[in-house]
Amino acid sequence: MEANNSDLVSMSIRELIQKVNQNSANTTEGPAEAVTEEQKDEEQILKEIIARKPVFTDYIERLVDSYDKGNDQEKSKELILNCIEANDCNLGLWMVYLNWTLSNEYIANSDEEKTREVFEEARSKIGKHPQAWKFWKKYAEFETMCHNKNSTNLIYYCALLAKVESIDQLKEEYLKFLDANFDSLKDSITSENPPEFKEEKPTLLNYFLEASNDKENFIKIMTDLLDKAKEGNATRSAYEQAFTCTSYSVENISDDSLKKEKETWKSYIEKEKAERNYQGVQMLYKRMLVPFYDDFSVWKDYIDYLSNTMGQVEKCRTMYKKLRSSPIVEDKDVILEIYLSNARFEEDQGQIKLARKIHKTICNSLCPNLIKGITEYIRFEQRVQGPKKNILEFLEDSLERAIKKEDEFATIFLTVNTCRFHFSNDQDLDLVFDIFSDSVKSFRHSKRLYLNLIKLLESINSTENKLYSRSFEIIEKATLDAKSEFDELTKKEIAVAYHSWLRRNCQQSTYIELVEDRFYKAKLIKSEEGQVTQFPPQEVPSGVNSGQAAPIALAPAPPPPPAPLPAPAPPIDASHAGDKRTAENHTSQESDYKRQKLEE
Repeated sequence: MEANNSDLVSMSIRELIQKVNQNSANTTEGPAEAVTEEQKDEEQILKEIIARKPVFTDYIERLVDSYDKGNDQEKSKELILNCIEANDCNLGLWMVYLNWTLSNEYIANSDEEKTREVFEEARSKIGKHPQAWKFWKKYAEFETMCHNKNSTNLIYYCALLAKVESIDQLKEEYLKFLDANFDSLKDSITSENPPEFKEEKPTLLNYFLEASNDKENFIKIMTDLLDKAKEGNATRSAYEQAFTCTSYSVENISDDSLKKEKETWKSYIEKEKAERNYQGVQMLYKRMLVPFYDDFSVWKDYIDYLSNTMGQVEKCRTMYKKLRSSPIVEDKDVILEIYLSNARFEEDQGQIKLARKIHKTICNSLCPNLIKGITEYIRFEQRVQGPKKNILEFLEDSLERAIKKEDEFATIFLTVNTCRFHFSNDQDLDLVFDIFSDSVKSFRHSKRLYLNLIKLLESINSTENKLYSRSFEIIEKATLDAKSEFDELTKKEIAVAYHSWLRRNCQQSTYIELVEDRFYKAKLIKSEEGQVTQFPPQEVPSGVNSGQAAPIALAPAPPPPPAPLPAPAPPIDASHAGDKRTAENHTSQESDYKRQKLEE
């Protein structure tokens, strides 16, 4: 198998996992120090997986093992440190690092100090992790191997202060250690001062003096402290024991059983917030981001906390930059949400130019012609009271791009809102209908476009004759022109909708009669006892997927709430479809005279 980098980038995370597992099953073992081509290919796939999911401990460990087989320990260390930087509360990854360090630094090179530095680095990051007992135990075992019993004693005491969740195991190990080593501790506890424990040593020494150098007394003091720590853990333990998944898997995001755990995490975090345990809140968020790495809502909650409560704006900015450059999921909707959230964050920080740049990136390259992106940008400009020319230029450029891309829904949306923007600012009806006519030329087959024109007419407050004459020019081509691409049923639907609007809004009976005459003779509307029947307005289903051009509220009016889905339009009687003669064949001299008078 040959792993091409460009091919790997285009693959989904699940495809990469499947590929690397298949490759691993087919790989034949070579000499211990030899790296086969299959192993190199596997390393490339693993690197791609880890680049996307730097909390995926299982695959990080696999790549570390592969590097170590090739005697490339520097790559192993660099990989681990980069992944720790992505989330320094990933307990599983720290254990991988500690085991690797013990194997490659302490055992292989007898480098006690370098190994101790790694343990201390881990203590600074995960020492207060409730589930970190296995870390403390590993640290104690290391100092015991180094014959530093005083340090081992201090490590157990630090674990007690951290109130690790596995307090019973700590109690068993610590009391067993004291029983076996107390006599040798008498001298070292007073004479040795390990710099790593300079804060904890004085307190532990006081307990030793309180016990009068007596083993039984000292063990009793430590037993009481351990029991008290367990009692203090009771509330926290209820949360900790509820978590069944604390490691990353691609299945986590779709696992319904984890939804309840997510709510437990949130409740846990709120408890820590109420107690103003700021460091505890941050650790909980980072812990939560291991199993819920693919859930942007968790990222956003954490970023909001860092920004609004901790004031760590630059850290938030860095996190957004990382989320944009390496999206947590392949879902385009989630990626869009990341960008929009980033834009709003910068807007809240007063970085209007940067927020506008992110919005433009969304609309120009990330999701061109996407109605949500367009809407959010316009609302952004309205909120910050940007120049109206920004909106105008954006709408016109976006409309031109949508027409070129033959994107019907985006064209409808942009056409309606560009027209509304122009009319609300300069009352220029000619420009409104010029814009609509240009769109119609490219989408003569779009029933939605014509129906949205009629909905647009509903929102235009004008009594000018050209509102009726120019709108009918467009509707006429769809319903009465021999070159119309619509069938008779669609023509009827458009004609009924336009006729209904006309009867509700037009005050000129002469013009209404003219239009009715044309539609009736073309058998597009029905009459009863000589009177044209008024049909109910034809609604267009709302929503992006229907192509409805939901209006954007223009300043100063706030955006209107989305309308509920309307009831389906009543069926149109197709029994009067008639022949295919054009409306011009039915236009009488009287109708022409009325048209002429109206235009005058």
